[in-house]
Amino acid sequence: MDENNLENDVKEVKPKTFNEYVLAPESQKDDYNVTMFVTRNTNNEITSFETEVIFYYTKVSAGVIEKHIDIYDDTLLEEAVIHEGNEGDYYKIDPKSFTGFDLVESQLPDNAEGYMSVSAVVVKYYYVRKTQLIVKHIDIQTNTEIPNTRITVNNHRNDSYTTTGKTI
Repeated sequence: MDENNLENDVKEVKPKTFNEYVLAPESQKDDYNVTMFVTRNTNNEITSFETEVIFYYTKVSAGVIEKHIDIYDDTLLEEAVIHEGNEGDYYKIDPKSFTGFDLVESQLPDNAEGYMSVSAVVVKYYYVRKTQLIVKHIDIQTNTEIPNTRITVNNHRNDSYTTTGKTI
């Protein structure tokens, strides 16, 4: 090695792998944080040099688990989705539309948006099944529906309702 010219002195340095950690984006660039310290004497001769290579790591997140659930029987309306990432990664989980269901607006999750942590984050959206109440008025003599008396009410599962007979 020519002590006055270090241009051709190449050493390959690779990052190590650790449980629970991955290389941070800053360390995945080709020009990742290399610093060379060279000390020369008064004759411009190298008396020492040190090269420092820094790799940055971040912890792997257990992820964000997205669930869409029927509020009355806790069944999943679709299979849970796991969003993978690293600690500190931003996430945002939006509600979805499901045929025959409405989103329960009073129970929106507080953690639908945020930053991943090492432990898993579970985001739960609750939905209620739509129902339809149909009230028919039947003529007891003919066992037929009395015209123009049908009432249709759009409800949700377990909604209460009251109905009374009709004076015709």
